[in-house]
Amino acid sequence: MPNFMNELTTIFSTWHIIRAAGLTAYILLFLTTTGGLLLSLQTVPAKHRATITNIHNTIGLAGILFTLLHLSTLLFDKQINFSLADVLIPFWSSYQTLDSTLGIIAFYLMAILTLLSIPVIMKRVGYRMWRSIHYLAFACFFIALYHGVALGTDSSNVLISTLYIFTGVIVVSLISLRIKKTLQGVGYAHSARGR
Repeated sequence: MPNFMNELTTIFSTWHIIRAAGLTAYILLFLTTTGGLLLSLQTVPAKHRATITNIHNTIGLAGILFTLLHLSTLLFDKQINFSLADVLIPFWSSYQTLDSTLGIIAFYLMAILTLLSIPVIMKRVGYRMWRSIHYLAFACFFIALYHGVALGTDSSNVLISTLYIFTGVIVVSLISLRIKKTLQGVGYAHSARGR
């Protein structure tokens, strides 16, 4: 692995790899979060739900892989000199401790949510428990968004800041629709009982 990383850093700087991997992981997290919300809003026709669910799960797994690339490349950063503990243990790093910790927490949440969505594990956990835990996807997304904005050295770049705003607004809008749909369902059930 070190030889591959050394060859890669001769083509791209470590900073480029860290940022590209981090941004890619964030975009994949955005896609899997919005995909999950669209599935829960039942906007996907029944005949395509299994395919979309598989794509949703695959994107989540790809997000974890890019996050691992992001974390492992941090170990080669000569400016900050992260240790393995710095990138894996919350509150361990002295570099912007809270912001770094939030990135680690987002990674662990992504990993838990993705692993729990593997059909065999999901079956063992049970749908009700899986669904309850899956609400952590919203926290994961917003923690990752904050981490990217707070620690991203290119967050002031118009394109990157637009990406963060655009993706944040979309997720907030979809969550609002999801809450509205849930409340309407509760209201309908309550009024049906009153008849």
